Amino acid sequence: MILLTRWLPCLLVRQPYASLIAFGRKRWEFRSYNVRKRGNILIAASRGRPIKTGDETLNRAATSFPRGVLLASARLIQSQPVTANDIKKTVTGAVKTRIGEFEFWTADAPLGEPLVDLEMIPSTWHSYAWQFRDVQPMAEPIPLTRRSCSSWTTVATIER
Repeated sequence: MILLTRWLPCLLVRQPYASLIAFGRKRWEFRSYNVRKRGNILIAASRGRPIKTGDETLNRAATSFPRGVLLASARLIQSQPVTANDIKKTVTGAVKTRIGEFEFWTADAPLGEPLVDLEMIPSTWHSYAWQFRDVQPMAEPIPLTRRSCSSWTTVATIER
């Protein structure tokens, strides 16, 4: 048997957004900068404290979401500039999202953001939407062994 080690780029995302990506609700990750990287990546929940959203149920849930672990694999297919107006046009409906014992409302995919937060976006907001496809959650979260000070790290995967 031959074992090959391959290094994959891994995007670190703070909770609750990492779990929203891993559970299939969020397909766009918003960042202040463009990315040229495309293809297979891993999604990990960073070790940092969860980001506070406008949804109190989601905030309570996020305190129990795993941190410092790999949660999913995905294909990064595009990065494009977006404005508040683009986001408002993209919202097609609301979906009750359940993660564990918690239920809360998010915008339907691809946004997956808490509805309360989308309603409060200032008209001057702009960002880059990093778009994912083929998101596959890990059967169990896998602890990260490397620490990173940026939003990217690399993770070794073993292929047989």
